[in-house]
Amino acid sequence: MPGAPSFDFFKENPLVAINQYDLSALINDFDHAYGKFPLILLDFPFGRTHHTLNPFIDQACYVQTPFDIAFPRYIQREFTPQSNPQEIFDWCQTYIQFVHPLVALHEKIVLPSCDMVLDGTKPPEQNALQLLQFIQAKS
Repeated sequence: MPGAPSFDFFKENPLVAINQYDLSALINDFDHAYGKFPLILLDFPFGRTHHTLNPFIDQACYVQTPFDIAFPRYIQREFTPQSNPQEIFDWCQTYIQFVHPLVALHEKIVLPSCDMVLDGTKPPEQNALQLLQFIQAKS
């Protein structure tokens, strides 16, 4: 992502790094939708930890998926049986070196600020129903 903080900086100063992301395009889109709909669902990886977006978040939900499930799901979603094995191997190396440490840090930083945690091992339909019930209870 253009303008994203470096991996090392993110690991050393995650809250500072998170708030370096420029959300002006997202906020512009949000401003156009705000007030026109009774509910706005936003898929944003940093939730309340980004100071620009925090004031607009009423409820934050986190889908927590264990690494041993998230990793093969990604491979199944992004690669096919015809994919180049070297590409898959390269992704595995990237996951070990960069993705896993960032996801672990992400859970440490973002998860505590969430109002609801969904079990990423459950079927999406089940999590969607649980989220809907949560939203209805808060309305």
